[in-house]
Amino acid sequence: GSVPLAVVLMHLALAVCRSPSSPPAVAQLLEHFDDEDGRAVPHDARAREWRFQEAQRLCEEALGVLRRQLGADHPDSARACMMLAGIHQARGDHKEAEELMRAAVTVLQNTYDGPHADVAAALCTLAGVVRASIQALDEEEEGSHAVVSRVVDADQLYAQALAAAPVDEPQERARILDAWARLQCATGRFEEAAASFKGARAVA
Repeated sequence: GSVPLAVVLMHLALAVCRSPSSPPAVAQLLEHFDDEDGRAVPHDARAREWRFQEAQRLCEEALGVLRRQLGADHPDSARACMMLAGIHQARGDHKEAEELMRAAVTVLQNTYDGPHADVAAALCTLAGVVRASIQALDEEEEGSHAVVSRVVDADQLYAQALAAAPVDEPQERARILDAWARLQCATGRFEEAAASFKGARAVA
């Protein structure tokens, strides 16, 4: 059926992302590839970009299949959405990654009532996407309202993730606290970070 096909497509997308190099035929084609300014692009960069483009294509196809067969509000569609968000994130497209992650979080929150590991993991991942967007901002924007707003957003998402993590999932709670601590360190809140790291060790 179509749903197993979607699963196969997602596995293929993962395999392509993790492949150490592109297929030889593709590598030969990439030897003749230049960037938009006509400058030669290193083969490793070309191969990496090819892998992510192909993974994105496969994942988009899988997501389309799942949405048609199961609906956009099905948790499997949300998981495919998260995988596609990860590909966009790896390519540096933080805006698209965040939009996809927020859509996935909404679906999972509407699917599961009360604390749930999938909701906690999705919220933590979304917080990580927001954190990456902060790091991607120009240095001259440091301390600006936009940066402060993004930090507050990430803090709230980590707090929501922690609240959504079941008490019988100590590893997930520790992972969230560890990720939150890294944000706190990056934003100069070292006492808060120390407390979060300590909390992560306590529940792990």
